[in-house]
Amino acid sequence: PALLKANVHPKKHVYVGVGKEGKIMVGDAKKLTKLLKGDQNEVYFDYLPDEDHASIGHQAIINAFKLLYR
Repeated sequence: PALLKANVHPKKHVYVGVGKEGKIMVGDAKKLTKLLKGDQNEVYFDYLPDEDHASIGHQAIINAFKLLYR
């Protein structure tokens, strides 16, 4: 949290994508999303239930581009 407050860049857009990896992985991704959110940040959480660690990369990148560069 201290490093996030020290950052001089005013607004960050962050995409957090997670597949169906179990309660721990999904829970940690949600915690990371909450940690990154702030007054200056726009953070998107995306749960991809049809993907896992082997297949999520391409779909998450496509979704991120769609969200961040509408």
